[in-house]
Amino acid sequence: MHDRYTVCSVHKTEGHEETSDWRQCHECREHFAEFETYVGMGTSSFNFMEDRWDEAPTFDPTYCSQCKGMMKLNSEGYTTLPDGESSKICERCNVLR
Repeated sequence: MHDRYTVCSVHKTEGHEETSDWRQCHECREHFAEFETYVGMGTSSFNFMEDRWDEAPTFDPTYCSQCKGMMKLNSEGYTTLPDGESSKICERCNVLR
């Protein structure tokens, strides 16, 4: 799970050489389309103890553009709409479409 769900793994797999610490790597931040996903993978329980991110940045929550419910991009399904604004709808609203 560490190899699939952590920024540390992305840092190593992608060969980012800017720094040896993924928490300081700009390439790692740019790798993720959504800041919420970056922070989620940086703080997931799949990180090793030495990779804990104690001072992780905060982010504004994402809301479904249809039902206005809060979405959790790291653990729930969603769809990004091709509206030029990257609007997102939750999995429940997507099924009802």
